[in-house]
Amino acid sequence: NYLGTDLTGDVIYAGSGNAVGVILKNSNSNLFGGNNTIDEENIICNSAAQGIYLENSDLNEIYGNHIGINKNGSLYLGNAQQGIYLESGSDNNTIGSPIVGLSNSIAANSIGIYIKYSSSNTIASNKIGNNTDGSGTLSGTNNQAIGIHLDSVSVGNNIEELNIIGGNTNAGMKISGNLSENNTVSGNYFGIKSDGITSLSNGVSNLIISDSAHQNLIGGPTISDRNYFGGNLQQHIFTAWDADSNQIAGNYINLGADGFTTYNTVDG
Repeated sequence: NYLGTDLTGDVIYAGSGNAVGVILKNSNSNLFGGNNTIDEENIICNSAAQGIYLENSDLNEIYGNHIGINKNGSLYLGNAQQGIYLESGSDNNTIGSPIVGLSNSIAANSIGIYIKYSSSNTIASNKIGNNTDGSGTLSGTNNQAIGIHLDSVSVGNNIEELNIIGGNTNAGMKISGNLSENNTVSGNYFGIKSDGITSLSNGVSNLIISDSAHQNLIGGPTISDRNYFGGNLQQHIFTAWDADSNQIAGNYINLGADGFTTYNTVDG
């Protein structure tokens, strides 16, 4: 499906776009998209608010879509607000997969993925803030401020399996708000292209933990848990405002996946 574009999926529709691309309320076990190597993806752009909005909806799967990016992956078209928004008890949903063709490409929105008052969601193997293969940027304007934001009462969510989080204008990821806890961030590239080496910076910070968010795990004990923080920016990880009891362990900070490449960063 092409939402907010013309029949080619490559330019925005000549008239006004949708208020929201897709809305799901009190609805469970739905599939959005599919394998983009066989044209099962949705192209969701030019919405006045969110690309995909879920409220009190569980066990849904979101795969292979272009959210804010055109069909052929050459141009940012955007959505005015969040690319994907989960709130009010939207639990156990899956966004992306490491299986070829099931990664979502999300850019040129206000925030790529926003989760609030929701738990146990999985965000895996997506391209967030860049292009369809994590190798760089596209034509057009990408003002996506934050790639992923886990806000108040986001609990037990998993950000894993090589999300490429780079090209966002402010921060790659933010965890904030009271009772945003027990989230795990493991095995991702922040500010680095899919080659694991080349810089793909996230504005000011790769990761912000703030505003009473606590007991979150960044990294872990195994190589597969390791996050790689690179790019040329102000700081890789910034914690502030009563963000306590978070564990940051086993990551490569200011170091590429080759173990040798370093970056021009003011702070750690």
